[in-house]
Amino acid sequence: MSHEFVQTLQKRSILFVRLLNVILSLLVLFYMVILIGGIWSIFLPADQFQLVVGISHWKIIAPIATHFELFALIPYDLLHSTTFTFNAKTTFLIFHFGKSLISFAAMIYGVVLVRKIVVTFSENSPFTPQNAKRVRIISYIVIGYFGLIDLLVSLCLNIFVMDVVSIHLLGIFHPWGLGIGFLLLLLAKVFQYGAFLQNKIDAA
Repeated sequence: MSHEFVQTLQKRSILFVRLLNVILSLLVLFYMVILIGGIWSIFLPADQFQLVVGISHWKIIAPIATHFELFALIPYDLLHSTTFTFNAKTTFLIFHFGKSLISFAAMIYGVVLVRKIVVTFSENSPFTPQNAKRVRIISYIVIGYFGLIDLLVSLCLNIFVMDVVSIHLLGIFHPWGLGIGFLLLLLAKVFQYGAFLQNKIDAA
C-alpha cells in the first residue's frame, strides 16, 4: 500500500468522521424532540389523538402543541383491526416508545460505533480487536431490529389494544434485514482475522 494512498485514505476518513458527527448531532437532537414529545403525549387526553386510515397503515396523530404534532405510521401487518374502535392513545404510545424511540436509539449507537471504526482509519490500521467487536455489536443491533422489534411491538399491540394474541409473521419478517445482519457478522470475522494478522506483523 503506497504512502500516497494511505494519506488519501486518512484525509477521507477525517472528512467522513466530520460528516458522521453532523449526522450524530442531528439524530440526538431529533431523538430528544421525539422523546420529550412522547412523554408529553402520555398526559394528553385520549380523545385528542386522531386516527387516520391509510392504504397500508394506520396513522395516529398526537397534537403536542399548536404547531407541533407527533404521528405514528403503524402497518396493518403489526395491528390487525377491521374496526376503528381501538384505543388510539394506547396504540400510539406502544408504537412510539416500543419502536420509534428504540429504533432511533439503536441508530444513534450504530453511528457512534461506525464513527469509532472510521477514526481508526485516520490513526492506524482499522483491523483491531476493538473494531471487530464494534462490527459484531452493529450486526447484533441489525439482527435484533429486523428480527425482534416488529415481533414484540406487534405482540404488545395485539395483546394490550386488541385483547388477542395474534402475530402476522409474514408481514413482520424481514429476510433482507436479517441477511445484512449476518453479513456484518461475517465482516466482524474479517476484522478479527485482520487484527490477528496485524498483531503477527507488529510482533515480527
